[in-house]
Formats: sequence, C-alpha cells, structure tokens
Amino acid sequence: MKICLIGKYPPIEGGASSKVYWLAKALGEKGHEIHVVTNAGEVEKNYREEIDADDLDSDYQPKNVFVHSTDSSGDLRHIPYTNPYLAKLATLAINVIKEYNLQLIDSWYILPYAISGFLAKVVTGRPQIMRHEGSDIGRLLELPHFKTLFLSLFERVDKIITYP
Repeated sequence: MKICLIGKYPPIEGGASSKVYWLAKALGEKGHEIHVVTNAGEVEKNYREEIDADDLDSDYQPKNVFVHSTDSSGDLRHIPYTNPYLAKLATLAINVIKEYNLQLIDSWYILPYAISGFLAKVVTGRPQIMRHEGSDIGRLLELPHFKTLFLSLFERVDKIITYP
C-alpha cells in the first residue's frame, strides 16, 4: 500500500515523533511505500533533538520511507505573522498524494497534523486514519477554541485509532 503519513518526525522530540518513525520503518520493511509529511525541517530549536549526521544518512529514511518536510523559506508577509504549519502541511500532503498516487492518509496528533490530513482528504478524496496522543486529547480537546473543530474532525475521518 502507498501511504501518506502526516505527523511529528525526528528531529522533533517526544513520543509521537518516535512512534511515527517506528511505524513508518516497520511498514516500509513490510514493503509498503510510506511518504512522511512533516514540519520537522523547521521545528523550533527548543523542540529539536540533536541527531548525529551519520544517523541521518543511514536511519532517517529507512527502506521504502520517504520524508517530505515543510521549510521556512518563502516570503510570508501576512499580518499578523504566524508560521502557517497547518496550511503548509496540508499543501505538501496534497502535492505528495497526487505526485505519488498515494492511497491512504494516516495522520498522527490532532493539531496541526490530523487537521491538515483532513484538508488533504477533502481535496484528494483519499480515506483518512487519525491517531491521537494523550496530550492532544487530554490538554487540547477541552480548550473552547479547539473543541468544536476537534469534535467535527472525529465525526468525519474514516477511522480513529486510539489507545487505552
């Protein structure tokens, strides 16, 4: 299967990044073609792990895994300024899905990854799996400025993978 996996990815620190890496690696080793769409290339230094250059060469893109990262280049002049991760991830995912004719969107962590995956689903018509972490459900769901969007997302993705 040809899968677009949208999520945190090394050198972004944390459990979600590690899980996405190991899932991509395992699926690639089983013969699936995995295209990881991430913003790892522009993550803030406070949230970036130090990775040895030798590790990047051999392990960053395991067998059948291809990493596509947003970057900070471009002339962003909108006011007020924000780094539009959600729009950048959605656009990159749409382009990668179309270019490589990917069959499935698997998005891990709600904001911005699953939401950008949902935008890609709407544009491309591909089915979407959404995975979450405890922190996005536990911390972010109850915030009034996210709750309506998150609950709407839960109703519209094709499958939700959750953990006990």
